[in-house]
Amino acid sequence: MPCDFVVHPIRWDRCPLAAADSHARAWITLQSHRGLAYNTIEAYSRGLERYFRFLTQLHLSCASVTRAEVGLYLASLQAEGSRFSNATMQQLLTVIRLFHAYLMEEGVRANNPAAHSHTDRPLIARHHKLPWIPNEDDWHAVLAAARQEPIRNRVMLAFELHPADLYLELVEGGPPTRATCPGRSVQHAHIAPSLFD
Repeated sequence: MPCDFVVHPIRWDRCPLAAADSHARAWITLQSHRGLAYNTIEAYSRGLERYFRFLTQLHLSCASVTRAEVGLYLASLQAEGSRFSNATMQQLLTVIRLFHAYLMEEGVRANNPAAHSHTDRPLIARHHKLPWIPNEDDWHAVLAAARQEPIRNRVMLAFELHPADLYLELVEGGPPTRATCPGRSVQHAHIAPSLFD
C-alpha cells in the first residue's frame, strides 16, 4: 500500500510574529517539508506564535533567552486568565524545546533553555491521572445496571470483576472465604452472585 507524502501549506497569516523571525520561519517550514500532519504544523505554528508574542513583549531574542525566562513564559501562560491543562502546557513546552534544539543544530545558540536540566528535572512536572476506584455505592450502581443486561453480559462482567472468586463458586461449589483463599481479600466476594439475583 503506497504511503502518501504530503507537504502541507503553512498558514503564515495565523502566526505573523513567528513568520517575521527568520529562524522560526525556517523551522516551521522544515517541519512542513518533513511531511508532518497538518494539525501538527498548526499546533507548532500556534505554539511558536504564542512564544514569540511573549518574547516581543519583554524585548527578548530567541537566540539569547535563558531558562529562567522560559520559566517566566510558562508562568505567564497560567496568568493570562485561562488555566491550561498539564497536557497543553507540556505541548507548548515541547514546541519551544524542539525549536531551541533546532537553533542549537544551526549554531545560533549553545544550549537549549527548554531542555531538562542536568539534574533531569523538567520545567513542568508531568501529572498522571490516578485510576478511579469505585466505592460501595458505585458498585451497587454498576450491579443495578448489569442486572438489566442479558445473561451473557452478566457472566462476562462477573469473570472480569472476580475471575478467581467466580471460579471457586462455579467449580468448588461455594463463595471464597478466608479459609479457602488465605491471604486474599474477599470483601467483594458477594458481587458475582448478586449479578444473577
